Amino acid sequence: SIDHVMEKFVKNQQYWHAAISFGPALSTCYSFNYGEADANKFKGGLSFESIKFYKEEHPTGTMQVGVIFVTPEKYKKVKEALSFYIHNKEKTKYSFINLIYSWLGKPTKNGLKLNLVCSTFVDTLLKHANININNKQTNLVKPDDLKYTNDKSYFKVYEGKIKDYKEDNR
Repeated sequence: SIDHVMEKFVKNQQYWHAAISFGPALSTCYSFNYGEADANKFKGGLSFESIKFYKEEHPTGTMQVGVIFVTPEKYKKVKEALSFYIHNKEKTKYSFINLIYSWLGKPTKNGLKLNLVCSTFVDTLLKHANININNKQTNLVKPDDLKYTNDKSYFKVYEGKIKDYKEDNR
């Protein structure tokens, strides 16, 4: 099953999903999901999520929220890359092949690709603005890689149960 594949990918990982948001309320989080299986194809790609969604779907899960302070120019570059994905939402797909390459440790070319997984999507947006918090090839980035960083612009602001996250954290 697809859940078995996902479990293998994130084995020995504390976190299994990554998303990016632009405010502490996490009212809109952008990510890539594999979606639901139907007949002979998988839906998936760019997804719009929220803390409400996470609390409903994974109330016993844990999460980490970090903030990255950037210049206005870098912020604009991240939003520019995000706009590319939003504009091409219907063309995006969840990249199961990326899971295989990552599991095998095989790097691929970076760039604004339409087929990604959650952690490579977040890393792609950041690297588009020359923000490199993990020093890894983008397609090899797993959700846990986004929490371990020596980047001085990254600060952890929350770590704990999803259900306990307060949307009004400031």
